[in-house]
Amino acid sequence: LDAVAELVVAAADAHPNYDLLLAHLRETFDIEPHIPDWPDVRARLARADGGTQRAVLALMTTTTALRGHRRRRQRRVLEAAYAACDTPMGDALDTARRRIAEGR
Repeated sequence: LDAVAELVVAAADAHPNYDLLLAHLRETFDIEPHIPDWPDVRARLARADGGTQRAVLALMTTTTALRGHRRRRQRRVLEAAYAACDTPMGDALDTARRRIAEGR
């Protein structure tokens, strides 16, 4: 949730898809909303197990793709997350955008 929230802040707008996604995550995981500290979130992500890292990176990539068009600040946050996990981002963002456009 904190990683997704950082991407929403980086987008600098309140896209309705973000509101829906954050509400769903809070409800699903019974998480109280708070303001995340991105350096702390990134450090926790770097220490997480591989499965958690893959899940968070996939969710962050999808979140970034949901907006429809790119924001440099969002891309920098996403790239920092991939780097923290020592994982190449490659074309993950383009793939996520294509899947969303295809309805998947």
